[in-house]
Order: sequence, then structure tokens, then C-alpha cells
Amino acid sequence: MWDYKQEIFDWVLQKSEKKRILVVTGPTASGKTGVSIEIAQFFKTHGIGAEIINADSRQIYTDLPITVAVPTQEERQNIPHHLFEYVSPARTYNVAEWRDDALAKITEIHARGNVVIFCGGTGLWLDAITKNYTLGVAPNERFRKEYEQKTREELYEELLKKDENQAKVLGKNKKYLIRALEICEALGTKTEYAVSSDSEYEFFLLGITWEREKLYDRINRRNEIMFADGFLHEADAFLEKYITNIPDKNKEKGYKAHENTTDINTNDCGFIAHGIPEYLQYRNDEITLEELKDKMKQHTRNYAKRQMTWWRKDERVRFLNRESGEEVNVSEKNTTESSKKNTRFLY
Repeated sequence: MWDYKQEIFDWVLQKSEKKRILVVTGPTASGKTGVSIEIAQFFKTHGIGAEIINADSRQIYTDLPITVAVPTQEERQNIPHHLFEYVSPARTYNVAEWRDDALAKITEIHARGNVVIFCGGTGLWLDAITKNYTLGVAPNERFRKEYEQKTREELYEELLKKDENQAKVLGKNKKYLIRALEICEALGTKTEYAVSSDSEYEFFLLGITWEREKLYDRINRRNEIMFADGFLHEADAFLEKYITNIPDKNKEKGYKAHENTTDINTNDCGFIAHGIPEYLQYRNDEITLEELKDKMKQHTRNYAKRQMTWWRKDERVRFLNRESGEEVNVSEKNTTESSKKNTRFLY
């Protein structure tokens, strides 16, 4: 059994030239929130304050607490939480802005003499902090207005020529494509957007994982809880408030959602959260309630897989099997070797 709480506690208290920060990450539904709160409580019982900063690119938004599974008010009791539900979905917000906000919170928390715990599964955002990325391409409204006139396909083809790898990562979400091309216009290539450098902080990266089928079961069960808690009402209110280009629910007008409407990477209305594009299909009678649930479960499982693909490549992360309590090796190399032996591996 890995006594990770004690090890992290001892690590934080060790004398170091740099202030130390804990990061709790892992795939969606792995239990990151619970672990981060448990660790904060552990510090508290030992007379040291700890505060949690959100590092999930969806949980920053207002009006979607059920959809993006923000920590409940009950969970947040006694432990200060920061950068949750503070950005309007109507506003453009990016990793550079979050990094600035997060660094400001770090300074505030350390000034109070407390420990900083980041909690979230957005890899790029956490890298922006832990790898001390230099980010800084300001929005170009003239450029954006010009490129808004182009189709997704035109934007995608242009980015393919300028940065093929980034185009494949982004897919055909118009908002993301325009931003990537905007960066290319300013810096030459997308890959130059983020430049890492030595940080004034030292980080302990704790990854939470489960055996794949266990995690998928957790994802499926959380999906059912979302519906029981009022997801349908929340999604409908969100669409009415923020999405201005929703066609009327009238099949006589010939409206039919595009095939990719349920892919968060290719549909503009879904960039905020998984579940919103799928709900649009359901609201327009294109899929049944059960099909809506199935699609949401599948897309969330796919997202969890992409998250683990990201973190397996990061040798800094030490993974905790939440079920067994043991430290496990889920590196990309180890996973490949295990799969060749036809053994089950951890997500």
C-alpha cells in the first residue's frame, strides 16, 4: 500500500530552494476531486492549510455544474477552492489567461502560508504551469473577422499546410482552428506558441487511475447520476442562454444536425462541454433519450482515453491505482508491453 499522503506531506515540508506544489490529475471520473480534498484534509489535521486550484478547462465555466461535474458546495466545505465556475461561457478564454489567473492564486495562497494543490485533467493547462510555458499571442480581431468568413474545411486545409500535427489534434472546430491560424500568423508556427522554461516552483504530479473497465463503469454510473441530478434541464437552459445559432425545432424546415455534431472537437456549440452537442441532437428529435445517454457515455470514455494517452507520456507523473492503493507504472512503454502480453492495463 502506497502511503502517498504521508509521502507528499513529507515532500512539501522538506527544505528546498523552490516552493513546492502538488498536482492531482488523471482521466475524467477517476476521483481526482476526492483525492485532492483528502490530501488537503490530511494537511489540515497536521496543522497546515491547503487550498485547491482548478485545472479543468470545463469547470471554469458558469451555468454547467452538473454537466462538467464541478465539486459540490458540500465537497468544498472547509477547504478553499479557486478558479471554479468563474468564466461566462459567452466569453473567449484561453490557456494563457488561465495560467495568469493560476499564478496569481499561487501567490495569494503562499502569502497565507498555505499549500497549493492543483486538481484537474486538462494536460495542456497543467503543462503551462508545471513546465512554465511562455504564452502570449494576443487576440487579433481583424484576423478573426476575416477568417470567420471561411468554412471549417477551408480553415482545416490551411492549418494542415502550416502545422499538420496541430490540425489533426484540433479537428474541425472553427473556433480552435481560427485561434491556431491566428497564432501561426503571429509566430510562424503553432509549435512555437508554448516555450517551456525553468519554473520558480517544484511540482509533485500525482495521477489517479483505475483498471480500464473499472473506470468505464465509473464513467457510465456518473452519467446516470448526471441525468438524475437534472442534466436535461441544465443543458436546455444553457442552449437557450448561450447558443444563438440553434435552429428551431421544426423538421419541416429541413434541419438535420451534421454527423459530427456530437464530436466536441468538430462542433462549435459543443466546445464548452461533453454532453451539449449530444443534447442538441436529442432536443431536435434526432436521437432518443437512451441514445443520448449512450453517446455521452461513449464520448466521455473516448475523452478519458485521450487524457491517459497524454499523461502516459509524462515521466514526471506517479500514478495511484485508486482501487488497490498501490503505485503503478502506466507509462506508454509499459502499457505497450503489457498489451502485447494480452494483460489488462490501467487507465
